[in-house]
Amino acid sequence: MAIPTSPMLERLEAFLAANPNDSFVRYGRAMELGRLGRTDEAIDGFRALLASDPAYVAGYMQAGIHLDSEDLSEGGAFLRSDLLFEVGETLHLEIPLPSGQLLKAVGRVVRVSRSRGREGHAGMGIEFIKLSLQDRRALAAVLVESRAVKTNSSA
Repeated sequence: MAIPTSPMLERLEAFLAANPNDSFVRYGRAMELGRLGRTDEAIDGFRALLASDPAYVAGYMQAGIHLDSEDLSEGGAFLRSDLLFEVGETLHLEIPLPSGQLLKAVGRVVRVSRSRGREGHAGMGIEFIKLSLQDRRALAAVLVESRAVKTNSSA
């Protein structure tokens, strides 16, 4: 199977070879990879950009950074991540449910854990500050179902 490419991607890669630390070019390359459907490479490109230039705000907007959640509740979640935001920052979140439904929420970082100890994970505690009633109900239903499955499997 051929890997999708474009003349624009080829030009951006040539620019990048000449200027490997140019954040604008790195951003453009990641955007073009995403446009071509090379999503994993695009996300890797945004992550690399943000690791080397954390002040490049546009990268956060496009990165679609995937965070693993723990302790999901109707009020918020703990999101495991090496990319940490500061307490008080607002995040726009998309939370996929097992049904395929995508919840959209706005959350505020209320806690940051940089620990990587035996049981600790680096990540952030997020409080939902905006979640539609419909999405809140869908989340509640998933949580009830999850608890029922855990209860039945431990019985």
